[in-house]
Amino acid sequence: MVCAVLLLLMISYSALSLLADVDAQLIPDRLLWLLIITKTAAAFELFLPLALYVTLLMGLGKLYAEQEIITLQASGMSIIDIIKLLMPLILFVTVATAIVANFARPWAYGLKYEAKYEAGKMIDFERLQPGSFYINNETNTVYFARALDEENDVKRDVFLYKSYDDRVEVIMAEQAKQVSSSGSKQSEIVFTDGTASVIAKNAADVLVNFKNMAVTSDTDAATARKYKRKAATSVFLSSAKEAADIAEFQWRVTAPVKTALLAILAIFLAKTSSRQGRYGKLLFGVSLFFAIHGLSIVSKTWVEQGVMMTLPGMWTIVIFLVSMIFFMRLREH
Repeated sequence: MVCAVLLLLMISYSALSLLADVDAQLIPDRLLWLLIITKTAAAFELFLPLALYVTLLMGLGKLYAEQEIITLQASGMSIIDIIKLLMPLILFVTVATAIVANFARPWAYGLKYEAKYEAGKMIDFERLQPGSFYINNETNTVYFARALDEENDVKRDVFLYKSYDDRVEVIMAEQAKQVSSSGSKQSEIVFTDGTASVIAKNAADVLVNFKNMAVTSDTDAATARKYKRKAATSVFLSSAKEAADIAEFQWRVTAPVKTALLAILAIFLAKTSSRQGRYGKLLFGVSLFFAIHGLSIVSKTWVEQGVMMTLPGMWTIVIFLVSMIFFMRLREH
């Protein structure tokens, strides 16, 4: 139930954030929903540990508040016995987290990058609303139209800016219209009465006046195949030498370990008195969870930037969790 609530919140947040983005209005609906789904799938790496953690805090907190755990301990059951009883559930979620972190997450990111690349090629020029700048970060393109002629379905006073590695292209035209390219699924934009400028880094600049000019999406295919660390397989990252790749691999490997350790930590944290109630440690516990998650993000960034050594690297968080559990175990005696 906790995981379902988190999933619903994530889908709602992703949908609202994308649909509210003015640039997203140019992306076809199919790719827009694909981006929402992939973003949600990648988030399961956080959902599963958090759901288990909150569930243990709430469930055991209720048993502590109703003196059930006290009765069990009086009958000879120790905190270690409780951990053993809950271990099948913990292991199940741990394995699920490992699958998500090492397989589902890279797949989701790969699909996300592909969808964003396709969205860059399939920008729906027809949806461009007058008076607003639209920025496509995947293709480094900026669109602008001052007015719309709805009767003829054309844009008036159009501006298009596109940046490449070696040059910048700028097109300004009195009007433009998107049409289907003959013999191809790609669409093209036909500009009328304008100028096209090419500002090169290592060559002479070019300025062209034109009556009609058609521009077809020519996004470099290499962009789609460009190495994306988050989409790389764990097998590939396991032998990587770059600090950023090592940090990504350690993030995936430590994810299931942290899931199991956080679950055990939640069992110790769930101890409450009858006056505190079942939610006595929930706020503190959740705050601690996100503090540890934040430290994981910081340590990953430090490993990527070379601030922290790759060994122990992100295993520092695992050592920290083990130390916390050991300390809380000592307090039980």
